[in-house]
Amino acid sequence: MPNSLIQMKKIYQVKEGVEEEFHICVKGGHTLELCLQLLWLANPLPATVNALIEFHGLGIRSPTLLSSQPVTISSAQQFARLGINTPLRTEKINPTGKFTSVRRTIIPHEYDIKVATNELLDFVPPSDAELQAHPDTLYSQMYEMRLTYKFTIKTEKENKAIPVRPSFPSLFNQLYDSPVDSQLWSLVESQSQTLTFGGAVHEVQPVSLKKGDYRICLLLRHSERSTLEKLTNIPCELLLTLPDVFPCDIYSELDKASTPTLTLKDDGRSTIKAVTLKRGSHKDLYVSRPTKDLPSWTEVGDVLVGSLVLDKDNAAVTTLQLLYNVPPKSSVKDAKEDKAAEKKKKDTLDDVLFKARLDYTAGLRKNSTKSSLEEYEQNLTALIEERPSSVPLLLERLSFSLETETLERTVPSTEEEDKWRAKEVELVYNDMLKTINPSVLARYFGGVEPSKEDLEDDEEAKELNKDMKEQRSALKKILLSRALISSKVVEKDDTSSSAVSDELDRAVKEMKRWVAKADHLDDDEDKSQLSIILARHAISQDKKSTALSILLKARKDLDGKELKQIDEEVVKLYVLFGDMDHLVQNMKESIEARYPTKPRKL
Repeated sequence: MPNSLIQMKKIYQVKEGVEEEFHICVKGGHTLELCLQLLWLANPLPATVNALIEFHGLGIRSPTLLSSQPVTISSAQQFARLGINTPLRTEKINPTGKFTSVRRTIIPHEYDIKVATNELLDFVPPSDAELQAHPDTLYSQMYEMRLTYKFTIKTEKENKAIPVRPSFPSLFNQLYDSPVDSQLWSLVESQSQTLTFGGAVHEVQPVSLKKGDYRICLLLRHSERSTLEKLTNIPCELLLTLPDVFPCDIYSELDKASTPTLTLKDDGRSTIKAVTLKRGSHKDLYVSRPTKDLPSWTEVGDVLVGSLVLDKDNAAVTTLQLLYNVPPKSSVKDAKEDKAAEKKKKDTLDDVLFKARLDYTAGLRKNSTKSSLEEYEQNLTALIEERPSSVPLLLERLSFSLETETLERTVPSTEEEDKWRAKEVELVYNDMLKTINPSVLARYFGGVEPSKEDLEDDEEAKELNKDMKEQRSALKKILLSRALISSKVVEKDDTSSSAVSDELDRAVKEMKRWVAKADHLDDDEDKSQLSIILARHAISQDKKSTALSILLKARKDLDGKELKQIDEEVVKLYVLFGDMDHLVQNMKESIEARYPTKPRKL
C-alpha cells in the first residue's frame, strides 16, 4: 500500500495542559509505531508528553461475508447492503452518503507505433550480465507508441465548465515495476491547445472543460515492439466533477431502501440516525440510490463516485468509497406519445426523393474539382425549378454563395470578391422574400405561441408551428449572412463610400427586426457572427468604444474557434484606436498560445 494511506505526520506546538486528538486509519493484526521528536521550530525547550492510544473498530461485511470495499449500488438493485459489527468496544455510528463525481471509461480511438529517434537517449545499454555472457551485445532500440483518446464534454447549463481529471489506473502508481519504460500523457482541446500533462505517479489537478471535443494523447516507450502491441487497448479513466452533490439516504430496513422515491403515508419511512452499538453487536445498513435526477450528460457505463461515512463526527477514519452504476435512460412512452406518433404526417415519395437529391447535391460542395462544380450547378438548377419555395434549398443556396473553402467558384476579374458574394447573397435574399413572408411570421410569433398541450391533438396546428419555426430560422440565417458580407465590404472599403455604409446600415436594421441580441440565437457560430456584425456597424458610425464593449461581452460567452474570431476582431479594433501596440501584441500572443499553428506533441 502507498505509505500515504497508512501513516500520519503532524507538526504541532506542545502546550502545557492542552490536549490534542488525532485520528489515523490502521490495519488490524499489524504493529503501530508512534514516533515523537522535539522540533526546535515548534518547541525550543524540552517538553513532557503523555500519549494515550485508543483503538476503535467497525467491522464491515457484505451479504457474502466478503470485503465490501468499495460499497457498490448496482443499476438494477438500486441499493447496497452492508453489515457493521463492533469487535473492540461500544461504538457510535451516524452514517451519511453522497456522490460528488462521475467516473467514465474511454478506449483508444487510434494508435501509432514507431521507432524512436537515433539519439543516445533512445537506446538501452546492455546489462553487465548480458555483456559478460556476450561481449558483443549491442544497444536496444527504443520504440514509441502514441494512443489517441477522444471524448466530448456536454453540459446542462450553457458554457458551464466541468472539472475533469484524466488518469490511467492500470499503469498508475507503477514506477520501477511498471511494464513499460516510461509513460506521459497530454490533454488537448479542439483548437490544439495543450491544457495539462500527466505521468505515472502523481495525480494531476482537475481541469475545467467547457462544452466541446477534446483528445488525450498517451505516450508509452519500450525496447520491444511486441510489448507495445499488446497494450493498444489501455483504457483511460475520466473523473468528471458533478455540478451538485447527490445525497443518498441510508435505512435500517430493506423495503425502504429499495423504494427510495415512494412517499407513502404511515409506512414508518425514516433514514437511520445516530446509533450506539455495544461491543459484539451487529447492525445492517441499506444504502439507497440517489433520488435526484442524474445530469443529462451521464451515459450508460458511467459510475457515480462518492463516499459513505459511517460516523460524521469521525469522517477521516470511517469513510468508505461509494459507487453507483448509471442505469439506462428511460424509453417508456405514454399513450399520448404513441397516439401522436401514429398521427404524425408521413413524407411522400416525392418528399423523400427531393431531400435525398438535395443532400447529395450539398455533398458535392466538399469536392473541389471542376466536374463537381458543374454537376452541383446542374443539380441546383433542377431543384430550384422543381421546388423554388423549399426552405432547405434556400439555405443550401446561401451556403453556396458564401462558400470559400470547398468548391472554387470563379470570381469575375472586374469585381472584388466580397462585393461579388454580396450580390449573390442578395439574390438569395430576394428569392427568400418570395417564399417567406416576414409579415406573416411577425403576426404568428407576435402573439402567444401555442403551448405543447395545445399542439398535441391538433395536427394542422403542429405542422404550421413546425413550418413557421423553420421559416424563422432560415430568415435569421439569411439576414445574418447578408449583414455579415456587407460588413466585410465596408471593412475593406478604402474610399469610405457613404453608399457602402448605407447598405450595411439597411442590412443591420432589417436583421435587428429578428435578431437583435445573442439570446435570439442558438448556435455559437451565429452568436459570434452577430457580435462581429454589430461591432463593425458601430465602427462604421465612428463608435469604436461601443464596438469594443460588444466584442468584450462576446468574449465572456464564447469559446473555441468562435472566440478566436472575436479576438481577431478585437486586435483590428485596437489598431484602429492607435497607440495600443502593447495590447495588440498581448492579444496576438494570447491567440497564438490558445490556437497554436503548430500543435505541441509528446
